[in-house]
Amino acid sequence: MHDIAGCRIIFETVEDLLIFRNSLHNANFNHKRRGADNEERWNYLVNPKSDGYRGIHEVYEYDVRSEGGKTWNGLNVEIQFRTYAQHAWSTAVEVAGLLTMNKPKFGQGSQELINQFRFASELIARQYEGSVSCLPDLTIQEVKDGFNDCEQKTRIVGLFRSVNTKVVDIDFKKNNVLVFPYVKMEDENQSVLEVHPYDNVFRAIERYNALEEKMSNVADVVLVRADSFDNMRVTFRNYFADTTDFVSMIEEALAE
Repeated sequence: MHDIAGCRIIFETVEDLLIFRNSLHNANFNHKRRGADNEERWNYLVNPKSDGYRGIHEVYEYDVRSEGGKTWNGLNVEIQFRTYAQHAWSTAVEVAGLLTMNKPKFGQGSQELINQFRFASELIARQYEGSVSCLPDLTIQEVKDGFNDCEQKTRIVGLFRSVNTKVVDIDFKKNNVLVFPYVKMEDENQSVLEVHPYDNVFRAIERYNALEEKMSNVADVVLVRADSFDNMRVTFRNYFADTTDFVSMIEEALAE
């Protein structure tokens, strides 16, 4: 299954998320929601992933009647629903993957790092959403101890505090190609995010395709659309190595 596009919507609370999701389900349009017969198929709030991921994913099959839009009919659009707390956790997982030789998002690499993000998910779910994640049977003290034991080995929170991703070329346009070079651990303070802005979406797509072909082995290249630079920075924090919310949440949860 291939997506024509992806959309990530971030909410203050789980309640806000569920209200909006319900309104979308009852909206008057022709787009077909895949898996509509199984409401909880991709509901990782009800059924958190074993790695600690929480959020809701839905896929719609694009269906419009306009002449300009018919070209895309039948292709898929994925929508991700998250709260700010869930987004902070997901961002930290992706930044850890960009800054280290591990891939915790895919369950690869250091088992200590993978376990640490499981403990982190549990801490955040309990502290900020009154819920549980992938370790519901542990006491809160066991969760804290588990996280701290992992941190002694990974030092990932310390690394997050030290990272300073520089951003070049921020002449913001609505269509942007982000290029985040893969870096070695000893060079993380020198990482530079390139932003290639375009008014025209088709020129942005051409640039994305060219950079992806040229740099796929040395950088992560992504095409994004946003209404403002601040909006883009919040939604795609992983490419700005921005883990400040995650670090603050973890520190507060551990201090309770």
